[in-house]
Amino acid sequence: MTGTGELAATLDAVVSAEFSAELGNGLPAINSYLVSDPWADELLRPALTGWLAEAGTAGWLAEGDRWPGGIASGPNPGALLAALAGLAVGGTVWVVNQGSAELLHAAALLGIPVLNGAGTPGGVAGPVALVHLRRPWSLPRLADVEALARQVAPVPVLVDETDLDRCRASDSAAALIAALDNLIVVRGLPRLGRLAEHGAAFCLSSAALTARLQATVPPLFATPLALRITRAVLGRLDLVVAFEPAG
Repeated sequence: MTGTGELAATLDAVVSAEFSAELGNGLPAINSYLVSDPWADELLRPALTGWLAEAGTAGWLAEGDRWPGGIASGPNPGALLAALAGLAVGGTVWVVNQGSAELLHAAALLGIPVLNGAGTPGGVAGPVALVHLRRPWSLPRLADVEALARQVAPVPVLVDETDLDRCRASDSAAALIAALDNLIVVRGLPRLGRLAEHGAAFCLSSAALTARLQATVPPLFATPLALRITRAVLGRLDLVVAFEPAG
């Protein structure tokens, strides 16, 4: 496996190469908006398909080897989590373990009640509209995440994997999306070197949630250059498969 220092240096080289290509080609990303691809669905899908295929999920990829779930992007995982609090408007957020600060802050601003604690929610002010958990915490195993999602279906389950930014796809809840209709996973890239400042974040959802995902996450949320850098890193499977699980 690749050590942290070596991985950081290699990621810095990928970022530098993207900056050089941008400068050498007349700043095409900086001077444009992805109005035809506002959530970076088309831009990121091929690279994310390759990342998920590494987890052994190639058997359920759509025709043409394109992963069939929903995709949205943002400037960082926290911004995506805050935006996704909007899924719970009109209901309650059930936080199963340690909630993400950004989502809880946004819920408070939107007046969304929050229920904390494991177990089946009861006596809640309003219906549960969103279930939220972080990995790793008290539900680190994928089997636990899948069981929870099936228990609360069709309520969306939002999984924050910000702290698993260096795990393989096979260790991510994203590997469960094909089997579930109510799962959303927020992820970022390794917070190493220049990538921590210049990469974008992304979230993946069950295909059934694509419309709701993209109706909740703002369009054009991440810059084209950050998305280009993110695509380049995700496309380097020699780096992706070297990522060591955190924790």
